Amino acid sequence: MTNPSRPIAVLVEDHPLHARVLRQALEGRLPGGRVELFADGTTACRRLLDGAEAVPDLLVLDLDLPGRSGHQLLAECAA
Repeated sequence: MTNPSRPIAVLVEDHPLHARVLRQALEGRLPGGRVELFADGTTACRRLLDGAEAVPDLLVLDLDLPGRSGHQLLAECAA
């Protein structure tokens, strides 16, 4: 369900400075695309497993997150 003309990246990072730097870097590499930022694994999991939302083209995970770790989030999304 991805749209090749408008790429979507999901960034899950709880540290504000890291999130800002990563978001800026991703936005610079995704012309016309969008970066969705989440600060915890639980909220990101809801977004990723919601069938109404487009499947992201890229997922960037911090491994040490509040709510769910990046490892748990990846395992749930891969299942």
